[in-house]
Amino acid sequence: MTLEERSRLSYYRELAVLNAEHDVKLVQHSESGLLFVRKTLVNYQPEIFRQLIADPVPNMPRIVEAVEDEGRLTVIETYLAGRTLQDIFDERELMPVLSVCRIGRQLCGILSVLHARGIIHRDVKLSNIILSEDGVVKLLDLDAAKVYRPDEDRDTKLIGTQGFAAPEQYGFGASSPATDIYAVGVVLNVLSTGAFPGTEAPADEDLADVIRECTRMEPGERFCSAEALSTALHAVEQKAAAARTQAGKNVFAASDEETSRDYRRENRLPGFRSGRVWKMLLAGLWYLLVVSLSLSFLTDPPEGSTLFDNIGQAGIVLIGGFGLALFLLDYRGIWGKLHIDRINSPFLRRMAAFLCAVTLALVFMLGYIAVGSLLMRMGVIPPE
Repeated sequence: MTLEERSRLSYYRELAVLNAEHDVKLVQHSESGLLFVRKTLVNYQPEIFRQLIADPVPNMPRIVEAVEDEGRLTVIETYLAGRTLQDIFDERELMPVLSVCRIGRQLCGILSVLHARGIIHRDVKLSNIILSEDGVVKLLDLDAAKVYRPDEDRDTKLIGTQGFAAPEQYGFGASSPATDIYAVGVVLNVLSTGAFPGTEAPADEDLADVIRECTRMEPGERFCSAEALSTALHAVEQKAAAARTQAGKNVFAASDEETSRDYRRENRLPGFRSGRVWKMLLAGLWYLLVVSLSLSFLTDPPEGSTLFDNIGQAGIVLIGGFGLALFLLDYRGIWGKLHIDRINSPFLRRMAAFLCAVTLALVFMLGYIAVGSLLMRMGVIPPE
């Protein structure tokens, strides 16, 4: 460990022990005040963490430091708020098919990015999966991750969690992307039945078939990729929804009330997705202010302005106000689509989102000016 690395690590002040057995601690950066997780690894592959520092994976903790010293790796990663699936599972009944499929598809989305980079997670389980208030799945803990090498015929170290680990993690072969697919199948089975595969299968035969293909003993007999598994889950989801509709029931019946709320919540405006009263009040006031200010240009226009001017100004206010909320609060995962989530600094991420909202308003304004000029040339509206 260099003097510079030691100095950087000294900025993180320990707040609490999250897992004493694995030396995982909650820390706070002394200057920014932001929360992080600090862990010390003995079994690790440093190239994985170097790669993730340079190019983070969406919906996984962002690695900000990975420092080696005397055979140990000290990792500092962002702290992700939310409840693990294990916590949720322990407090509620089994999940309906639509919820299970949605969680599985989001997991596949994260794993497909990891696998494309040649990384196998090797510890996908309920306690390593977080479900945020907005229904977004996040995958934790790369402590058991390894680089996939097709020429290997056996893992050098037996790592994994009993019940969720694939047979090859116990010395029967080498880990591959199919290893993570096996674990996803176990997660789906536990969420839908409360039991491990082979003990009890889901009542939904289509979901049961998908899980059976995920958890076959031979890796080559499982789904060929996370994308293929996601496609299969999407088909199960659509079929289950169609069956409910054909039966004369709402897709989100009373037994799936929570699933229905999750689906609708994903499409709500920012501020209304979490269901918290204070957030909804603030968001409501903001949207009311934006709409009121926008309408004022039409109902009480400035003296000497034309109707075209008033419509343009109202549009700029409306798009700018709503755009700020959508970009700053990462509506529908827009940060990932624009690669804003790859920016390490939280402040700079917010600034980038703000600039996107401003850019959107400017594009509308330029378009409005261009249309106005065209209409004046055509004589549709009088020149100023």
